[in-house]
Amino acid sequence: MHELLNMLRSATGPMTDKEVERCIRLSPWYNNVPSHDPLWNDFCKALYGSVDAALALVERCLPGWTWMLDKNESGPFDFVLWADTGLKSKANATGSSAPLAILAALLTTLISELTP
Repeated sequence: MHELLNMLRSATGPMTDKEVERCIRLSPWYNNVPSHDPLWNDFCKALYGSVDAALALVERCLPGWTWMLDKNESGPFDFVLWADTGLKSKANATGSSAPLAILAALLTTLISELTP
């Protein structure tokens, strides 16, 4: 997941088909979720730029979490996720687009929650 997170953080614009394919293969769901699962649809649409799909993916993976999306005046988007379950349950990320910031924050949260 760390390699995927680095790709999302370093993206400077819309992803190419080749970059999207690489992200899919690096995703934590690649070998664990059937291809017909709606999660895949949301993940792929988010990679191609859908804010709605990125937020739907957050809701699927972290139900009940609160989020905030903000656009800096001259630059990237900021996305923050948090839950009322403790200090560890908060993540934020910046991205060149809203969906990339959302995905980066989601992956940061998943990595944090899975790390003891």
